[in-house]
Amino acid sequence: MRAIAMILALACVATMGCRFVDSRHSLAQGQKSGICPVHQRTMAMTAVPLGYGFYVGPSDGPDAKFRASRFPFAQWFAMDGGPMIIGESKNAVELYHCPSCEKAKLDWIARHPASEWAKAEMASYERVSRLRLGKKPDIPRNQPTVSGLGG
Repeated sequence: MRAIAMILALACVATMGCRFVDSRHSLAQGQKSGICPVHQRTMAMTAVPLGYGFYVGPSDGPDAKFRASRFPFAQWFAMDGGPMIIGESKNAVELYHCPSCEKAKLDWIARHPASEWAKAEMASYERVSRLRLGKKPDIPRNQPTVSGLGG
């Protein structure tokens, strides 16, 4: 079993140029440098929808350590944590985005189609795709949503 894990890790490094990193250090380093610590790619700032309140998503997805080590810069929404103030609150924020992280996240989602986490993330991906096309993000307000972007 350990040999299989090592072979998969080496295959990942050899074929995709990714590497496993310590998530605590790498996320801060990526935010500072603009270089994805997993895929070694220059990242661009991308607008993502901003939700308000406290988000607790489905628990059947990959844990935080896995996400940070495989696709740390593939966030399709951000949470403010505070209350939404009508007329003063933003609908979107800019975050670093790594195309290779996004591909890795989409690959995970494709391999786990029954996962509630994957379904919620795909809903968020569709919203951010609209935003990237210059369209207003379709964020329902005053309604809880599966992806946590309700107001």
